[in-house]
Amino acid sequence: MRKLITILICVIALSAYSYAQFNPYLASEQIVAARDEAAKVLTSPKLVSVATLNGSIPGVPIPLAWDITNGANKGKSTAWVYIFNSQAEPQNYQAIAVGVSMLGVMAFNLTSMGTNLGALGQFASDKSLDDVQWMNSDALVTALTSCEPYTNFKSAYPNGYPKYAVLGYADYPNLEANTPYWAITMWDTSDSLLILINALNGSVVDVNEQSSVADISLYPNPSQDFVIIRNNSSDIFTIKLFDIQGNLLSPNFESTEKQNRVDLGNLVNGKYFIHINYGKENKILPIIISR
Repeated sequence: MRKLITILICVIALSAYSYAQFNPYLASEQIVAARDEAAKVLTSPKLVSVATLNGSIPGVPIPLAWDITNGANKGKSTAWVYIFNSQAEPQNYQAIAVGVSMLGVMAFNLTSMGTNLGALGQFASDKSLDDVQWMNSDALVTALTSCEPYTNFKSAYPNGYPKYAVLGYADYPNLEANTPYWAITMWDTSDSLLILINALNGSVVDVNEQSSVADISLYPNPSQDFVIIRNNSSDIFTIKLFDIQGNLLSPNFESTEKQNRVDLGNLVNGKYFIHINYGKENKILPIIISR
């Protein structure tokens, strides 16, 4: 999982002279304006990620709101965050959030902003969204609200909502190579769910399988401080732990033992994913920490 390596500057550009600027907009509609801002500090900026959320970001005077209803504002948000880099300056990122503000151009530290966006740091910086025709945010809403993981989550948690929406070339395991994905984090006070949607064809990736597969079992689940992973195959297997935003956590290890205890005492309550690779197989199993 690539991390932002420096303090990033986020600029909100606005025009207070046009009523249209006060309306929400689709993810693609302000890329030109955002790129113009990025070009002030980068050479030939390339778009690597687009994100929004339902909530607030420190320093932004308006709440961000992403509309997933089927009305006139379907798929539109009050602000989108655009992250660029440059082939000439690959480590020099510039994040541009183009939104509505009555205070003019603003700049603030993206470190705190990234915390609020949750999944913002999941994108791969060496691939550009400029090279493909990716699914815009209105089509994303159609794919999201019609998929089974979403409908099941809303059935279980009627007040649940999409907290984060992030587009980029993600580092999650088992995804199609060289393919951008929309990562949607559904949120409720008692649970959360990660939904990955292929940004080229709208297909949904199931990252919420059962806690056992043919050769691997995991228990107890939910757990308090540890899980037992039983390896019923003869292969060496590797274990990686991810949080709901796709950030790689510890512990990570290889083993040939039939039974392995994984200490999770350092994790807070919530949902996590354990990626297990053995032989030619890759599996992602959910684990819930509840104390």
